[in-house]
Amino acid sequence: MFSAPKTVPENVTANATGNSTIHVKWSSADISSNIGFSVKFEAVKYKERRVENTIDQLTKEITLKNLRMFTRYKIQVAARTTKNGNFSKAVYATTWEGGKNTKKNCIDNVICHF
Repeated sequence: MFSAPKTVPENVTANATGNSTIHVKWSSADISSNIGFSVKFEAVKYKERRVENTIDQLTKEITLKNLRMFTRYKIQVAARTTKNGNFSKAVYATTWEGGKNTKKNCIDNVICHF
């Protein structure tokens, strides 16, 4: 059994890439072969929470899928072994309102990808 990592992922960014997807990237100083990552996210308005735990130490990005359309998400990343370490500061992204060419895909000064 490994103890929880002490490092916290940095430079976390989240960008909507569609009406049901958000791409998340981060960096981490810890490159131990025993480290993986967890991405915790929730639909702010709906309080639906999910966690993705299948990310290995070499992967520092993920596309969250099957999200609600035009919904703001709170996203955090943690390094993990058999346990999660501390989660990063929260970042927010809002899925797009409609089809992939819509321009109404950002609210509250959220970083968006067009």
